[in-house]
Amino acid sequence: MQRKGASGLTVAARKFAARLEHVFALFPRIKELKASGITTLLVEENVPLAFATSDHAYAIPDGRLFSEGAPAELRARREIRQAYLGL
Repeated sequence: MQRKGASGLTVAARKFAARLEHVFALFPRIKELKASGITTLLVEENVPLAFATSDHAYAIPDGRLFSEGAPAELRARREIRQAYLGL
């Protein structure tokens, strides 16, 4: 049985929420770096958020390159939409 805190959320749910807060706080800074001309390499599981920040993306399941291209190109591919975007 999972423990619940004063907020009614389980410990795991609170940790997940805290991680999301950190991720969402980080992305505006990444966009600022991009706007200033600094290149970054981002490894992120949140595909829609990563696509919104990136000029170029790679899909690398199981350690092998599956697909690459501009986010709009990848979003248009059926296999990417099914595997990564849940569409």
